Amino acid sequence: MEDNICAQDNELLALGSILDEHQFKVTGRCGHIKAHPQLPSETITLKVQYDALDVTNCHQISFLPPLALKFKLPTGYPSETIPEFSLSCVWLTNDQISILSNHLKELWEKSFGSEILYEWYQFLSDETFSSLEINNELSVGKQLYQSHGVVASGETVSSQRDETMHATTSNDTERRPEILMVLLVYNKMKEEEKFQSSVFTCNICFEGKLGSKCSLFKVCKHVYCKDCLSSYFEILITEGSVKALKCPEEKCTSQALPHQVKQLVNNDLYLRYERLLLQTTLDTMSDIIYCPLSHCQSPVILDQNENLAQCPSCSYAFCVFCKSGYHGVTPCRLTTGEIKKLCEEYRNANPERRAEMEKKYGVEALTSVEYSESADTQENPSMANSQEWLDKYAKTCPGCRAFVEKIDGCNQMTCSKCGTYFCWLCERAIPSYDPDQHFRGLKYDCNR
Repeated sequence: MEDNICAQDNELLALGSILDEHQFKVTGRCGHIKAHPQLPSETITLKVQYDALDVTNCHQISFLPPLALKFKLPTGYPSETIPEFSLSCVWLTNDQISILSNHLKELWEKSFGSEILYEWYQFLSDETFSSLEINNELSVGKQLYQSHGVVASGETVSSQRDETMHATTSNDTERRPEILMVLLVYNKMKEEEKFQSSVFTCNICFEGKLGSKCSLFKVCKHVYCKDCLSSYFEILITEGSVKALKCPEEKCTSQALPHQVKQLVNNDLYLRYERLLLQTTLDTMSDIIYCPLSHCQSPVILDQNENLAQCPSCSYAFCVFCKSGYHGVTPCRLTTGEIKKLCEEYRNANPERRAEMEKKYGVEALTSVEYSESADTQENPSMANSQEWLDKYAKTCPGCRAFVEKIDGCNQMTCSKCGTYFCWLCERAIPSYDPDQHFRGLKYDCNR
């Protein structure tokens, strides 16, 4: 008996020096060992089956929670008696647990009389998948999602396990999302730990740095140090190029995620990033228009069957075509130059386009334009000259339709009547909070 106690003490001491505190804990003659099984490949496919819906979801994972081996060393161990043990694992079935437990018993029988705990640990770490004939795919279909185990001796515990199996199987479908979340969260946590402790070479400054000081683009997996990426993001956000917040790697199109940007820039820049990102997104939506009032500029959702839009922020009602105050069925006010272009377009348009133009401008305005222009010129030459001068040297404000003359300076204009900011080149209204954004981008070809 003294020899057994001495052998047990030596074995527990050796395990404590080999395994860390997270893998091995002991209290007296009882303890538990956590064994992380080696995967058959770098990643395996996790399949989750939903019988009621006949649906299977697949996920690629690189880490699985460990197997837990609880043990109690009897006085007759190791000379005569096998340790009492129970084996549990959240992602294995009871049948698979039984197979592994039988393998542990066989190992004891082969090494009868010798210390066995470390050999069990090695087996669970290295041979779990091969013993269960699991290759690159792990199915968590009809499993029992709670701790369960097999004890080497004792029929009472075995019968309790059968009752547990019966109770758990009835709730199997409900528990699958729970176990799936456990496995995915664990895999993500271990991947993050591995990234934090690994060393990467930044492709901007070419210095090797720990992952804890780097940032990873999730899609392309390119890694850069936080200092370089922070400076890169700050420049782009300051310039208003939020759509250009991509991986710096040449020809890579992987976009930076919002939480990634938030970690790397200060709060003021991040708020600007969010605002500009929303603005850019709205600009790409065909059913969004902006309030033409310069002090508002709020987004307005269009009704495709109406020519009336009303700003939800300031309640201004306006025509969706000319952006002037809503004028009902009265045709939009147009300059002579605009009328000429519309007349030419109307003549050459197909029936569908003609119907659209008639709805927008009215049949009378489109068909009588040439007569009206000719009559005005003959009856009032000065009016014709004035209109000709305005068409040549002035532009109309997109907010109030007033004529604005440019004497000199840049192409960023401000209407003296309503205060609307607009571009002299394309005559589009531009946001007052960042008017330079319009000229920095490539969308309208006005950056000249």
